[in-house]
Amino acid sequence: MLTTKLTSLIDRLPLRPLFFIFSVAYLILAMHLPASIYTGAGHDDALFWRNAYQIVQGNWLGSYNQMTLAKGPGFPLFLAANAVLGIPVTLLIALFYLFACGLIAKTLRDLGLNKYFVLTIFVVILFHPALFPTRIIRDNIYPALSLIIISGMIRLVFTPLQQDRRLVSVIPYGLVFGFFWLTREEGIWIIPGLLFLLFLKTFQLKKQTLPVKDILHRFACFFLVATIFVSSIALINYHQYGKFEAVDFKGKSFSQALKSLNSLDVGQDLSYLPVSFKKRQEIYKVSPSFSQLKDYFENKGKGWTSHGCKIYPWTCGDYAGGWFMWALRDAVASKGYYENPIRAADFYKSITKEIEKSCDLGLIKCRTNPIPFMPNVTMSQLKNIPGKTVDALKLAMVQVPVPATGGPSLEPLGQLQKVRLFLGSPLTTPAPSEQRTELRGWFYSTNHDWIVLNCSMNGKKTKRDIGRISSPDIAEHFKNPHANSQRFSISVSDNEDCSISTASLSSNGFPIKTLKQGTGFDIGEKGTLYVDDILQTKDYSRQDLFFKIKNLLAALYKFIIPILVILGIFTYFVYLISTWIRKVPITDIFIASTMMWCLFFSRILLIVLVDISSFPAIDMLYMSAGFPILCLAAFLSMQLIFGNKIKRLSL
Repeated sequence: MLTTKLTSLIDRLPLRPLFFIFSVAYLILAMHLPASIYTGAGHDDALFWRNAYQIVQGNWLGSYNQMTLAKGPGFPLFLAANAVLGIPVTLLIALFYLFACGLIAKTLRDLGLNKYFVLTIFVVILFHPALFPTRIIRDNIYPALSLIIISGMIRLVFTPLQQDRRLVSVIPYGLVFGFFWLTREEGIWIIPGLLFLLFLKTFQLKKQTLPVKDILHRFACFFLVATIFVSSIALINYHQYGKFEAVDFKGKSFSQALKSLNSLDVGQDLSYLPVSFKKRQEIYKVSPSFSQLKDYFENKGKGWTSHGCKIYPWTCGDYAGGWFMWALRDAVASKGYYENPIRAADFYKSITKEIEKSCDLGLIKCRTNPIPFMPNVTMSQLKNIPGKTVDALKLAMVQVPVPATGGPSLEPLGQLQKVRLFLGSPLTTPAPSEQRTELRGWFYSTNHDWIVLNCSMNGKKTKRDIGRISSPDIAEHFKNPHANSQRFSISVSDNEDCSISTASLSSNGFPIKTLKQGTGFDIGEKGTLYVDDILQTKDYSRQDLFFKIKNLLAALYKFIIPILVILGIFTYFVYLISTWIRKVPITDIFIASTMMWCLFFSRILLIVLVDISSFPAIDMLYMSAGFPILCLAAFLSMQLIFGNKIKRLSL
């Protein structure tokens, strides 16, 4: 009796206040976690806000060069919208993700899931510790875009719509899918999951002898709207630059040139060296166009070789993995071919034509790779696939540390401040010159000597006087009434190289970075230096509580996500086997969970292939869209088996 009354009381509790409370808590946490500003990331972060600035100024993406259409304008458009709104970009990112989580929660509720179960899903995906931005980059909005598309697909396939609104309701989701397609270049990973959803639903309807025409119309309209959106961007590019192309990085001329360069066979390949020095020497002989780039690759562009060298030591001095394609674009630009996209495309076509002709004539030996942008891989790289897959799964289940921040923001300080203002002055990590080390202690010398600070920054040396602070305790300890001003407190920025020495012997000093708290040193002829405190001032004091909350979330998710995934996989296969053996019907929840697993493993496959062939891709940025999808796959799979028990709480 008491249990029945308690259950009835719980069931009558309104959940909207809980959704509101969790939403506000999420926004507060998101707004108190600083993001890093990488002013020097010219091919990533800095590229996006430069393009966004040009959009706000009415110049579209600015003057044409090798970077203008290298990456999609999705995130620059988002940043431009934020600049118009005039709010911190981290707030808009948080609001966008909150909206996506709310939309998927509403969609799952409409699909028939219990409201408490939906609230749980909402909270778990909303507070995922890996999805709080640590830098301002396009991956920040990728999870939200993915969730909105998934929500749209579920609604379009499973939710009954009124006859007069059937196709109109597709438009917003089609637009988001087009925006998604222009945010990252590898959007193809989401297609298998969407097609699998369509296949299973049509199979279900056919089995029930129900019409599939409406669903096919909705899907066609969905892709048509997305195509129109992407084509509109391409049309703007045509008007601005003279070529109908949304992203020239994926354009046929560049991709075919890259493929032909990768195809050369000169014997045993070295892993992560797609177009090695040996290959380039052969290509120079048969391609007059590519030979124009020789002075860049073998001299001026050597800076690109340092990136891969840090990760793959055997590639030092050569162009490793995914960095070659960027070096290629810079090389072509150095010869003036990026004056306009037509001229650049023609140059790439000439490279392709010359190499393919030489292959056909037998002047060089070639082999092709069917996967776009993926260079030839060695057997040792292929053998890494199982291990890399395990690494990716560990990452997806939060079994690796979640970074608190992206590190310090980058100098120069003037440029950094301009970027902060353009981004709406979000909370950011300080640059090295804004981070300081504070030392407090005392110095005593029997010959009345005192200490000075010797610093060096950017080759410039300075000497600074250190002020004296009252020290009656020192005078009492040494029984010297004249030692009543022997304490000191100094502060230096982290980008300075400073040391403490006595004024009489300034050449012999102790570097600040080597000093330890609570230790004393003999310094000068008859002096003693004692360090009481060393404080690292990173302007994080107000965020300490929020860092602790994020760390607690990371520890909690490290524990619960593997449990959710194991339960999800187990229940999914139990239900799958039941559909074969016991002829359990294929339900909408089963179809949705299958789509989620398909999407998740498509993402895993993509980043593993990139990691074994081009550059380290198994990290939280590339996995960002996979985190909430994995949680949704696990929860929906558990719903298959435990759904009836969950429904004991009345809907």
